[in-house]
Amino acid sequence: MKKILLILFLLSNIFLFSLDNYIGMIPVEVIKEFGSPNYVLTQRGERTEEDDVIFFYDNRVYLYFNQNRVWQIRADSKYEGSILKLKLGDDKSVVNELLGKPHEIKDNSYIYRRPDRGFPLILRLYFLGDKLNDIYLYRGDY
Repeated sequence: MKKILLILFLLSNIFLFSLDNYIGMIPVEVIKEFGSPNYVLTQRGERTEEDDVIFFYDNRVYLYFNQNRVWQIRADSKYEGSILKLKLGDDKSVVNELLGKPHEIKDNSYIYRRPDRGFPLILRLYFLGDKLNDIYLYRGDY
């Protein structure tokens, strides 16, 4: 029984983090995959080494670069597609049905972790009330 549960958990994580292939890409790979961004933005961190360059696409996806590699992906509340079969505006019950119980609930967000990637990969889903409002996938060691 434990082996079956472990296999199901690993398979669900493969599905859950299919976006993780984009984490670690360099700008030329991102442009080949997604095309040129509509805007290139910067975001100041508390320290210089925490400054990010952000590729923003009209579909409301943001790719955050640090040290020339994507470390975070965001889809904001205006994103109209689906990610991991989730749509912005979905209820918490839909998220629970698709992804299962989160590893942690914090500040009206669900946090899912994938520890087997060689670095900590985190999916964080933010809610406004009970509605999914923002999706972040990021390296937890940045």
